[in-house]
Amino acid sequence: MMSLRSAWVVVMLGLLLFSLPLGAASPGRRGLETFSQIGVMLSGENHVFVFFGIPSCEAGEAWLLKSIQVGPELETGSTARDILLLPAWGVSAIIQQGGWGTRPVTMIGAGPAHLSTAIEGGQPFSGDVTIILLGTAVATGRFQFNVHVTGQCGVPTVLPG
Repeated sequence: MMSLRSAWVVVMLGLLLFSLPLGAASPGRRGLETFSQIGVMLSGENHVFVFFGIPSCEAGEAWLLKSIQVGPELETGSTARDILLLPAWGVSAIIQQGGWGTRPVTMIGAGPAHLSTAIEGGQPFSGDVTIILLGTAVATGRFQFNVHVTGQCGVPTVLPG
């Protein structure tokens, strides 16, 4: 007959075994990661650069951008008052395209819009994001943007054209 302590050990081992994910990534590999930065555009400016320190990956891998989300800040400083003055604006995130150089992932919005897009398979990300007011517009107030990028280390795949 099994003692109460032995039964407890068996139950705990069973719970541990059944809680392990099947097909988990190999040790040392990370899953999806999200990094956030703030871009501040002062009055009279028409663009702001946002730089991400992307983590290094294993040999043969790159940090693949899977999604980007950008929106004007509502809660900090005078941004909530000035947000309605925000003209048409755009965001470009620079991705690497194999031997073809870099290409931007671009989103266009107007006013206090939230912009986001996803790249299902992911593309190698340079870490550079530009937020720019479109046309000849300049900031009439202080605009602050929250920028969030999500991705993970992986082997880049570029389909032949």
